[in-house]
Amino acid sequence: MASVLTWIGSVSRRSYLGQLLELGVKSSLCVFGGKANRKQNFQQMVGQTYFTGVEAIPLVAFLALVLGSATILQAVTVMPKIGATDYFGNVMVVVIVREIGPLFTAFLVAGRTGSALSTFLGNMKVQQEIDALTAMGVDPVRFLVFPAFVATIVSLFCLTVVFNLTAIIGGFFVVQILGVVIPDFAGMQLPLALYMDRIISSMGIMDGVLAILKPLFFGAIIALVSCYHGISVSNDIRDVPKATTKGVVNSFVFIVLCDSIMAIPFLAQLEIL
Repeated sequence: MASVLTWIGSVSRRSYLGQLLELGVKSSLCVFGGKANRKQNFQQMVGQTYFTGVEAIPLVAFLALVLGSATILQAVTVMPKIGATDYFGNVMVVVIVREIGPLFTAFLVAGRTGSALSTFLGNMKVQQEIDALTAMGVDPVRFLVFPAFVATIVSLFCLTVVFNLTAIIGGFFVVQILGVVIPDFAGMQLPLALYMDRIISSMGIMDGVLAILKPLFFGAIIALVSCYHGISVSNDIRDVPKATTKGVVNSFVFIVLCDSIMAIPFLAQLEIL
């Protein structure tokens, strides 16, 4: 029995998911590491957070404004025709807060930051800089992966908050402006206070929990997948773009799978009802 368990463990560890999990555990344990490189790690985290979070705010805000306006526009146009106006807040929570906000923000970060991480680490591996760090006694996971891991999680959470607020509040004002510019379009008849009250009252405990958990899990997925493909590059420079492509595509796949798994509690509630 022990030999079977040992074999299963060795096979799992050599598998793709096992190696990703191992990298995630090593990165998480770096929090409890020594104080030797804390200052340098902090500086790297700040730089990575600035690139991942701050510099991406205009792009995230623009996309949120467009998608939020389109969602509100469709809701105020279609819902009165089917007599579902009272469920406007529920629609906004489900579409923006629960799904579009975390997903689209994660896709943007995966395409922008994930590709940059894979390319950066891949080039370091080709130029044998990672091997040089190991030879000097520096742990590459602590020095390179851990700062990116923390910075991506923090940045994605903050960007998701920016996306949700911009989509909900900014989209409201865009629809109001459209109602003034286009006379045939009545626009949103709700005042902002009542509009926000309907959305807040429609949010349940599970919506708030997922609004926190989804960005955290998505950020961890992007950082681990991108860094894994970067540090797994061989010494051939032609493998770097391949690793970058694999990192972005696999991040998308794992994000969608994770999002689908997190939808299971809501499906269970429907079955109970």
